[in-house]
Parts: sequence; C-alpha cells; structure tokens
Amino acid sequence: MLARERPDIHRTSFDRQFYREVAAFADRFNESARAGESGTVERFLDSERVTFVVEPPGGPPAVVSFRTTDDGRIVDLRAGARPDATVRFRTDARTAHRLFA
Repeated sequence: MLARERPDIHRTSFDRQFYREVAAFADRFNESARAGESGTVERFLDSERVTFVVEPPGGPPAVVSFRTTDDGRIVDLRAGARPDATVRFRTDARTAHRLFA
C-alpha cells in the first residue's frame, strides 16, 4: 500500500478527495502490475515522473505527482507537482473521476 500524506497538505476538500482516489487507483494498479496485467499503460509510462493536474469546476486545480517504475508500478505518490516531471497530464474533474474511480 502507498504511504498516505497528511490531509493538511491539501488546500481544498476537492484536493483531498482527488488524492484519495488516485491513491486507491495506484494500489489497484500496482496489484495488476505485480500480476503482469498492466499491459499498455506499463509500456507507455514505465520509468516516468508524472504530474497530473485536474481542473475542478469553480476552484483551483488539484495536482498530484508520482513516479512509475520500470516494471510499471506507481510509487512516490504526493500532493503537488514534480519539478522534474517527464509527463504532464491535465484534465477536468469529471474525466479524472472516471479514470481513477
């Protein structure tokens, strides 16, 4: 299981909820990676540093970042952007919920 950050590092309730959704997704994703089932995503995102920005309706964006390993796992999940990101995603809240729920 991924380490969880203290909630007070997040600015809004949307930030906290989004972080929890991504953390739960990462746990499920890593289980698939261990079972050798991550497939396409592993091929595209192995050994990357990722920043993911979500634009909620009417508020500041929520930002999380993580690294992916060469075997396709998500590690080092944290709130905020990575200054050394090699991949940056930006999407709206509705799409993010569909991706990570």
